[in-house]
Amino acid sequence: MSANVSKKGILTVVISAVAFGIVPAFSQRFYAAGGEPLSLNLVSVSITAAFSWIMSAREETPRLTRRNWVMLAVLSCLTLVLTGTLLNLSYAYLPGGTASTVHFIYPVLVMIECAVLYGERITVRTMLCAGVCFAGVVLMSGFDEGASLKGILIAFASGITYSAYTVLLGHSGLPRMHPFVLQKYIQTIGVAIMIPLQFLRGGLSVPLSSAGLLSLAGCTLFGFIGRTGYQVGVRKTDSQTAALISAFEPVTSIIISIVFMHDAFTGENLIGMAM
Repeated sequence: MSANVSKKGILTVVISAVAFGIVPAFSQRFYAAGGEPLSLNLVSVSITAAFSWIMSAREETPRLTRRNWVMLAVLSCLTLVLTGTLLNLSYAYLPGGTASTVHFIYPVLVMIECAVLYGERITVRTMLCAGVCFAGVVLMSGFDEGASLKGILIAFASGITYSAYTVLLGHSGLPRMHPFVLQKYIQTIGVAIMIPLQFLRGGLSVPLSSAGLLSLAGCTLFGFIGRTGYQVGVRKTDSQTAALISAFEPVTSIIISIVFMHDAFTGENLIGMAM
């Protein structure tokens, strides 16, 4: 762990990971009510984009160069358009804990990308932490032999795109700005890209029942907390540290699946939780 890592950065990543870990439970209820993944992603991001504009109204807006705008567009595509869509889609095929576990391949990818692209050193301790975390999460999830291969591949792809987002966010060269200002830019760009794509597919599919709207509200709230916390955390720690601390995300998803979805709790789950 580098000297640049701050306690505030670690805390915000932990909060972010827990929030992200809660999202699958709401996502699956949204689908059960008749919604579909791409509509969920677009509507929830649109709501939080509007909220970010309101909350950042009095914050100082830095002067951005053309390179900064290009970087914001790339970050938006990686985290909202690609990762958000892929991960939400995986929840339609896999239990939340399983999807989050497959997605959690991204800390390993982050370490590899940081080493190859930026020459960052990977310590033995970091590699051991990544290995133990991943093994523990896999044991906790207790992979179902009948798990959808399509869902696994989609969740794995989301890990690839999120690792690229994590690395670029930590090396973006963007000027310092309030988290709501950064969210405003990234989310607005994401919405602008997703709207035409969604309507080319035939429009929105959002259930207006109480169950559908409550699950949409849950996804929106915890997704926003997760995205904001992760952005702050990566910029206050570093890409590798933030990725490792995010082990709280699949752990949270698995605990929720066991406690609230009544999934079986086995000896493997217990060992994985201890790891």
